[in-house]
Amino acid sequence: MEISQYWKLADQLSVHDAACLIIGVDPEETRDVFEWSQDHELLRHVFKRCPAGYVATRNALLAGIRSKVIDGYYHNESDTNGNEWTDISQCFVVVESLKNWLLKKGFDSGFFFPESSKNELDYLNKNHPHYSPKLAAAISAWQAISNDPIYQNKGKTVKQNLINWLTSHAAEFNLIKEDGEININAIDNQVSIVANWDTSGGAPKTPV
Repeated sequence: MEISQYWKLADQLSVHDAACLIIGVDPEETRDVFEWSQDHELLRHVFKRCPAGYVATRNALLAGIRSKVIDGYYHNESDTNGNEWTDISQCFVVVESLKNWLLKKGFDSGFFFPESSKNELDYLNKNHPHYSPKLAAAISAWQAISNDPIYQNKGKTVKQNLINWLTSHAAEFNLIKEDGEININAIDNQVSIVANWDTSGGAPKTPV
């Protein structure tokens, strides 16, 4: 069953939808893979049949929200007799927090993690819970300046080339300040210094 990619547009998901996506079920197909029944005493719908892994995943998400391990919203309902239950249609998780939680639990595949991100090195993978934009920027700049002929023998120092590359890719690595301006200080005095392998100083080589 193919899951619609439009679910990736959501910044928040209901616990039910998130649990479905984690176990590989498109929430839009709920009627086909779940069997519902009406609990007349509590006036709510309950599952008589659901896909393997759904209950465990749903309960883990609810527990994560309650314990604040996952960012989200937890909602209980009650009737006039004092009976309480969790209304999962009104419980939500924040997608980015959910993805970080999944990674910490060792789940790095499936709907929330495309194959391309699995093949990335951890320190360049934006989905990794310990991802550092400045570290990724320094490594990416080092790779670009080292390997791209466009930066060779152009009459500029290694650091100048690094600064130019980082400036043009600032948005990719969160090197933008709150006012929308490029964070020149971070580029000049932090990231480029880490990536610069030519610390001897002196004038750049004359272009060939």
